[in-house]
Amino acid sequence: MTSAAAPKPYSPAQRLETLLGSKGSLAAHLPGFVHRPEQVALAHAVETALAQGRPCLAEAGTGVGKTLAYLVPLVRWLEKHGGRAVISTHTLALQAQLINRDIPTLLEALPELEIQAAALKGRSNFLCLQDLDVTAGELWTQGDPQFAQIRRWANETDTGDVAELDFTFPDWQEIAANPDTCRQRECRYFERCFYFKARKAAEECQLLVVNHALFFADLRLRRANPGGPTLIPPYDAVVFDEAHHIEDMATRAFGLEFGSRRVTQLTARARRVPGAVDPARLASLEALNQVVFDPFLSAPQPEAFLHELIRADADRAAFDSRVAELSAGLGALAKDLTVAADNASDTTIRDRAAGLAPTRFPPRHRNSGSNEGGGRGSPC
Repeated sequence: MTSAAAPKPYSPAQRLETLLGSKGSLAAHLPGFVHRPEQVALAHAVETALAQGRPCLAEAGTGVGKTLAYLVPLVRWLEKHGGRAVISTHTLALQAQLINRDIPTLLEALPELEIQAAALKGRSNFLCLQDLDVTAGELWTQGDPQFAQIRRWANETDTGDVAELDFTFPDWQEIAANPDTCRQRECRYFERCFYFKARKAAEECQLLVVNHALFFADLRLRRANPGGPTLIPPYDAVVFDEAHHIEDMATRAFGLEFGSRRVTQLTARARRVPGAVDPARLASLEALNQVVFDPFLSAPQPEAFLHELIRADADRAAFDSRVAELSAGLGALAKDLTVAADNASDTTIRDRAAGLAPTRFPPRHRNSGSNEGGGRGSPC
């Protein structure tokens, strides 16, 4: 009597071939699934790169099934090695597709994998309860039916994510979480804060889906302050989908971008802190801001270095003087807001003033500049 020979172990490529084959687990759970040799080849390249800890740069045409080609080896790698992985996309639409459809479908097809996934969005996607309270006391919100809907939604939502709304609120920026007014742990709403709750939930997941803007903002923060607070929890691998947008997003993240609307947004918020700042000071700051940005607003080309827009030494000296004056004025505004916060008896006013006081701006002197977004305001 002879015993059968032990089966030979499958190679990674063979295992992927089985999983992504016409009779595999995915075919059983995905109606219309079609076996694609190119998809298997791409999945094998991703799996090999993860196993060897090296980069993998891949391009595939429409219909290849790129999403599953990187998701399958990625979740298998996480199950085997542990840790956390990040998928970075350019658009929120793809981010939503991944977290709401693609990843759940894949994990349903592979029930042996115990992977928790979540989307992590930037701060401005979340409602700020502190700013909602402040805004509720302003005249323009009285009788506004959409604002009334927002207040009802604030008491019902678990996430505070603007994506839940079935309408567009034109003044969302007034009530969205933002670094200018955020007091973090000092805020009386910190335990209920939608943004920090999302951050905490993300720390418990092995797979995070973010967008490129958030990824590179986090990377800039990590490089500027090693070991300090981050926007994304620690991770061991990253996949960039829609990678052709990376160059632009990385340039924005690691460059210095300061839109003309930044000062006017700050002064508008400061005006809503009763008695905190002399209105004449705010008007002066707005006028200086306009003068500083005039060379960019009137430039014929969409991008330019500062020395190309202001060529004469005397004009450059005058420009530098105005920038210094604007910077000093913003410093004085910060002091006024700090004093107002210290002296306020009303909790809402104190929180608002204290949140605005530490608003940070670029340094006074710059050797070059760009008018891209200068007159339009550019989100950071």
